[in-house]
Amino acid sequence: MFGTKKLSTIREELWSWLGDDAIGQLDRMIAEDKREGRRTDLTEGLKEFLQSRPKPKTKERVVSAKRKKEREKIEAELEQFIQAAQKELSMKNASKHGAETRTGGSIERHKGRTGAKSPCGRKAE
Repeated sequence: MFGTKKLSTIREELWSWLGDDAIGQLDRMIAEDKREGRRTDLTEGLKEFLQSRPKPKTKERVVSAKRKKEREKIEAELEQFIQAAQKELSMKNASKHGAETRTGGSIERHKGRTGAKSPCGRKAE
């Protein structure tokens, strides 16, 4: 059993096991098996595997200058949108919770009302 090996490694091992004339060796084995009435599926498959060439490596895609500019423009617009959304969200949170100030160890909220209570229960001055 081959296990998890690359096809190139398996191909090299087959060549080393069968010798320099691997294809001829497989042809002789196939002919012998056919004469004796045995199946030749495996040996024919090995022969085809050894005769086939490894698949060429795919080329790395090249991005055109036009597409690159489009991508950079979209990234810039997206960055501006994110910054504007974060700014708006922080403004909403600030107005929702009121302006908080720290005085004397307690946080007091100033919403423009007199007599508003702070979170700790004391009256705001």
